Amino acid sequence: MTQKSARKIFSENLLSLLHQKGIDQKQLAMDLGISPASVTHWIKENKYPRIGKIEEIAEYFNVPMSRLTQDQSKTEINQQDTIAAHFDKDGLTEDEIEEVNKFIEWVKNRDK
Repeated sequence: MTQKSARKIFSENLLSLLHQKGIDQKQLAMDLGISPASVTHWIKENKYPRIGKIEEIAEYFNVPMSRLTQDQSKTEINQQDTIAAHFDKDGLTEDEIEEVNKFIEWVKNRDK
């Protein structure tokens, strides 16, 4: 298994946040007061932003910096494992399990 580069991780995470917020690269550039070319370089994995810019982007999206800099696919798998370890569905009725699943979907989609 190969390890993702920091540029690739940042690019994937930035694209994900742009999608979740429903904005494009140009809008992000305008809102942050930077050139659209800078955002394009980050998305295409040509460059990596300075730490101060990462902080600014994280504040813009109201997320921790780790949401931009850490591989979220690994984080999501770890979260799923943690939930599964604490979730004993044997003591729940079918309706209760469905209610839990609906709540999980609501939490996942509430910030979109």
